[in-house]
Amino acid sequence: MLYKYSSFVKWPCKITVTGSILIILTVANSPSLAQAIDPFSAISAGDMTSTSAVIWTQLRNGTGNTQASGTATSLTLDVSTDPTFATSVFSSSGMTVPDNGNALKVLASGLSANTQYFYRFNNAGTLSDTGTF
Repeated sequence: MLYKYSSFVKWPCKITVTGSILIILTVANSPSLAQAIDPFSAISAGDMTSTSAVIWTQLRNGTGNTQASGTATSLTLDVSTDPTFATSVFSSSGMTVPDNGNALKVLASGLSANTQYFYRFNNAGTLSDTGTF
């Protein structure tokens, strides 16, 4: 009996097969594995005051692992009160620090109290997930 199973997975992934199963994996019109890996390991915001917040991210390398060293990468942080980022209330560019896990911390200032903000990082056109605080 033939079963067909189709699923989209976000790389990297691990597939374990046990028993007598034949798996045929077909990938059509997909980017290379290096392109498919989300470069952002994490995003986070903290240390909020009534006018500022520290927002950070960490990048992975091309194999999906967190970078412990390598080349500094330029990123742009965008902060908005709109989840579509149609208007920006804060934007800043910075370089990751390879010797610090390829992380970047940014102090977003000029914010208003009792306001919901959305934030994301841009890595040469690749956007991180959107965070909120």
